[in-house]
Amino acid sequence: MLIAAGVLAAIALVDRAGGAANGARGTEPRGGAGPTVQGVAVRASLTTNIRASPGRQAELIAIIPGGRVAQVTGQTPNGDWLRVVYPVGSRLEGWVPAANMEPLQGDPASLAVIDVAVPGQPAATPGPGVGATPEAAPLPDLAITNAFVAPNGTLTIRMANIGRGRFDAAVGLRVTSAAGEVVGVIEIERALLLPGRSATVNTQVEVRRTGEYVLELDWLDEVREANEFNNQLRTLLVAPER
Repeated sequence: MLIAAGVLAAIALVDRAGGAANGARGTEPRGGAGPTVQGVAVRASLTTNIRASPGRQAELIAIIPGGRVAQVTGQTPNGDWLRVVYPVGSRLEGWVPAANMEPLQGDPASLAVIDVAVPGQPAATPGPGVGATPEAAPLPDLAITNAFVAPNGTLTIRMANIGRGRFDAAVGLRVTSAAGEVVGVIEIERALLLPGRSATVNTQVEVRRTGEYVLELDWLDEVREANEFNNQLRTLLVAPER
């Protein structure tokens, strides 16, 4: 039930006109031509789930309504899954089945291959000369996939590692109101998160008023990650009645 609540919050955010809740720079009219996209773009041929990693059993983080445009930033070695940013220009990034997306601009097959572990399956290895550039060591990628206020008024988050490398360290979290007021700054104790895994963290930060809040992991930029621009989540938090 807690995950469902977080998913509904994420859905409300990504379906808002212009994606303003996630820092989108452009607008995307319903049924229209969509925003300007740099690079490769696709359109959802039907309502499609965005997941934290490329697999139908992976955690659901948002939904793209049918007909909406997304920017493509990567693909799995076999091309079955695409990593997309939606809304275009926002900080929300995840994985969608390629079969659900229609090419709109550029060629998704030309994108670099991202070898991400699929839940329940061994990671695929791209063949010689197929897209991927050799890396010295894979990096983790932290994201907040869910957030809610517990009955005692404290904030609980779901922290996920959607990168290729393991995460084994402490990390800072800053919570601010939509108006910029700092509600709490904490350090989450050292935790081990393997690729594709997530953990629930009771932050002990008290949320006294219902409203929009900005939650940002690694706000001092101390953790080296594969993607440094998806650590922030802007969401509605409902404070318990006193």
